Amino acid sequence: MASDSPPPRAACAPRATLLAAAVGLLSIAAASSLKSLLDQDDHTLRPQPGTKIPKAAFMVNVKWLERWARDAWRESGLERTDAAAAALAATFSRSKKLTPDADLARFLEASAATSASRRGRVLTRLKWAAFYALQLHLGWSRTDASGFLRLQTLYVASEEQFRALLEHAVLQAGLADAAAGAPARSLLDIGAGTGTETAKLAAALGVAPNGVTALESSWALRRALRARGFRAAAALDELRGAPPFTAAALLNVLDRCDEPLAVVDAAVAAVAPGGVLVLATVLPFSAKVFEGRIGGRNAARKPREPLEFTGGAWPAKAPAFEQGAVAFLDALVHRHPQLELASWTRLPYVSSGGVIKTHTYLDMALMAFRVKI
Repeated sequence: MASDSPPPRAACAPRATLLAAAVGLLSIAAASSLKSLLDQDDHTLRPQPGTKIPKAAFMVNVKWLERWARDAWRESGLERTDAAAAALAATFSRSKKLTPDADLARFLEASAATSASRRGRVLTRLKWAAFYALQLHLGWSRTDASGFLRLQTLYVASEEQFRALLEHAVLQAGLADAAAGAPARSLLDIGAGTGTETAKLAAALGVAPNGVTALESSWALRRALRARGFRAAAALDELRGAPPFTAAALLNVLDRCDEPLAVVDAAVAAVAPGGVLVLATVLPFSAKVFEGRIGGRNAARKPREPLEFTGGAWPAKAPAFEQGAVAFLDALVHRHPQLELASWTRLPYVSSGGVIKTHTYLDMALMAFRVKI
């Protein structure tokens, strides 16, 4: 999912001028890179197979969470986290299969297929060269450069996994069936990227495309979102006066935005009482903001207003993922006590391939909350 990064410096220029500059730069980059790429042997161009996704990417040590909730380590000074550990232990829903399901398997196959031909490998390398060139020479942010080039595809979950996760949250929230005469369901997805995950989540929630509002800072990605039939907005200010949504989503956004607390506040405020908040995050949580800066293609810094985690010494041998889940949930609920964790699971957060590997993945928690009335 895309980060809530600032617009590129060239954003104030007319769209035609912006595109002309980008196309001109990409033409120069392509011309200077293509010959050297074609001169390389095929083995050099071929990326390595992505890391096999293990069973551990779907599993959680619930016993550790239960032990934490029983105050076995109260001497650590982290008493406030007991409730978070108890909630996580009680609501964890493990995937039926501890291997990639059919939908993810197809995604991995498609990612690997990109490198099956020499043309695909050369095109991928050219895209990455252009990705860096747009940041280095035009000051574009990573989000805008990636969106403009359709550089990578990010995978959160299958529609079936979203539906299984949301089953308890939707029932608890009492979301009525629109067919019974209730108002149609609606979804706000903040940081929607290309909309692939938004579409699956909307289908799992029973939200029609015209009921989806997708918030995305990248103008290139907003075009892709509108092509799906979604309403696309660049900033939260554009949603003033909009009726409450029955559901909102923050899918791998909070660790890449400048004001994660403000983003969470906005998402919670946008949901009607009794509605649902779907949230995905990589754990352990590690925040970093990328920004466009001419001469600094990988410019990154810490967020200006980071999430506030409980201090103190964690127990020895605490599992990193479970520890991260407790810290993250505690910080979230401490800020918004009206958020009630209904169900959560652990899944791999997968990215389509680059020039080194056909795919990569990170450990991710996918959570569904009911916004209590």
